[in-house]
Amino acid sequence: MEARTALASGKMTALLPWLAADARALLAAEPKIASASGKLWRVLPDGRLPATLLPAGEVVRTVELGQRSVVTIQRGRTTADVPLRLERGQWRLDLLAMPGFWRTLL
Repeated sequence: MEARTALASGKMTALLPWLAADARALLAAEPKIASASGKLWRVLPDGRLPATLLPAGEVVRTVELGQRSVVTIQRGRTTADVPLRLERGQWRLDLLAMPGFWRTLL
């Protein structure tokens, strides 16, 4: 998955094209949020998303529900669901629907 490679690079600019619009807007606002809060609050505490956010493995199931989709990835006995959203004919990672994203903020 090319998005996993972009995430592993640690460069947010490489990952942004793979994200849904709402996540791109949130991450793009991060410098303004940090500045306005006197650097007390950041969207991502260390400025990066963890590489584990997108699991490695084999796609074992895809469920499409209109403009949304969930891809199940399996590695060994472990499975993980990756939510996607269709935007302008492209499937994008629905970052804000990923439980792993919200755990990075805690």
